Amino acid sequence: MKKEEFEFFIQQREKTSEKTVEKTVEKTSEKTSEKTSEKTSEKSSQKILALIADNKNITIEEIAIFTDLTTRAVKKNISKLKQEGKIKRIGPDKGGYWEVVE
Repeated sequence: MKKEEFEFFIQQREKTSEKTVEKTVEKTSEKTSEKTSEKTSEKSSQKILALIADNKNITIEEIAIFTDLTTRAVKKNISKLKQEGKIKRIGPDKGGYWEVVE
């Protein structure tokens, strides 16, 4: 094998290694962020359930303050909890209350 061929071979090998490392890092980052958001969401849902159990008349704004979440995030978590059958809303938005089903 000539020197030029050998150098070319080494360069190609390095490029392949770099691509493999990049892909591995990318996949690992995606998996880690997915797991982190799942855990965070579960913790938020548990906090929301505890707040509702403690005060059935609590508002979304109050939940947002106690949990350090945005009202949008609270609404999203409440929607998820409703779908899972863990809470339900009794009565209208104004004048109604929350019920923990569990």
